[in-house]
Amino acid sequence: MEYPKEEGLRLEMQLDPGMEVVGTVVNEAGTPLAGVKVAASLYFQFGVEFQTDERGQYVWRGLSRDIVPNEISKSWPVFVLLQIYHPGYAPHVMHLRSSGDLTTEFRHVLLKGSRVKGQALDADGKPLSGCNIIPYYLH
Repeated sequence: MEYPKEEGLRLEMQLDPGMEVVGTVVNEAGTPLAGVKVAASLYFQFGVEFQTDERGQYVWRGLSRDIVPNEISKSWPVFVLLQIYHPGYAPHVMHLRSSGDLTTEFRHVLLKGSRVKGQALDADGKPLSGCNIIPYYLH
């Protein structure tokens, strides 16, 4: 398809660099952890997953208020949820809230995980099968 060429027609676009979430994931000794899974979402939607590099770093670029759903006011604070997982370590969850720019560097320290072993029983003490067990850490 060919469009007619018009003399003097000019189009200007301003690109929004957006916000970015930058972080480093280390263990308790401060050693960077490579290959750590970082799951991130904006307003519990628009989720992405990525992994840390060899320096334990991740970057989520290009976040924009323009992608928020219509039912969320553009004047509300920006809300980002980060979930960080790595074998042998306890999960790390972080809620970020900002009324402005989120271009900030975070440092996450993953703690060694613990193994939980047990058995699901009914009210009479009989074993149950097919149960979903959801561990919850209280600190």
